[in-house]
Amino acid sequence: MSEPVEPVEPAEPDEPAKAEVDELDEFELAARKRRRRSLVIVAAIVAVVVGLLIWRRVTGLPGLDHETEKAVREALPEIEKLSIDVRRAFAAEALVELEPERLPPGLVQAFDDYAGAPPGYSGLVLLRAFTDDAATREAWQLACPAGLDAIADGVAKGPKATFMRCGLEREGLVGAEEASRVSLGELVACHAAWAWLGAGHAQTELERRLFRMLMLG
Repeated sequence: MSEPVEPVEPAEPDEPAKAEVDELDEFELAARKRRRRSLVIVAAIVAVVVGLLIWRRVTGLPGLDHETEKAVREALPEIEKLSIDVRRAFAAEALVELEPERLPPGLVQAFDDYAGAPPGYSGLVLLRAFTDDAATREAWQLACPAGLDAIADGVAKGPKATFMRCGLEREGLVGAEEASRVSLGELVACHAAWAWLGAGHAQTELERRLFRMLMLG
C-alpha cells in the first residue's frame, strides 16, 4: 500500500516578482489620477470658453445690417472724390443708417443733426447731445473717464487738450497731430460712439473709416 502524499504548499513568489507587481499597481494608479486631472482641466477650460461666449452674446450689440453696410461700402469710393464737407456729411448720414440699433438714440440723433447743420455749427450740434442725453454721456465716459471735465478742457484750450487728457490715441481713430484739425464736437462724438461699440464687441473697420471721414474729411 502506497504512502499518502502530503499536499504541497504553493511557493511564495520571490521578492523581485512582488516588487514588479507593486510598481505596476502604482503606475496604473498614477495614470488614472493623471487622466482624472486632465479631464478636470479640460472641463474647466470648456466652461470658461462657453461662459465667455454666453457673456459676449448677452452683452454684445447686434451686427450691421448687411444691405446697408454693402450700400455704404459701394458708395465710399465715389464719395471720397468729393469735397471735405460732403464727405463729412455722408459719413454722418451713413452712421445714422448703420447704427440705430447699436448706438444710444441721442448719439444717432446728434449725427443726424450734424449732417444737416449749417457750416460752423455742426460741432456744437454734436456737443449738445452730451448735455441732453444720459446714455450719450455714458458712451463718452467709456472713452474718457474724466467725462464732462475733459470736454470743458477742450472748450477752454482746444480739442487736442481733450485728446491728451483722455489718452484717446489708444482708440486708434486719430493721432495727436490729427486731433488738432478736428472740432471738439467731432472728436468727442466719434470717440464716444467708437468706445460704445467697443464695449459691445461690435467695432468694424467700416465704422472706423466713417468716424475718420467725419472728423478729418
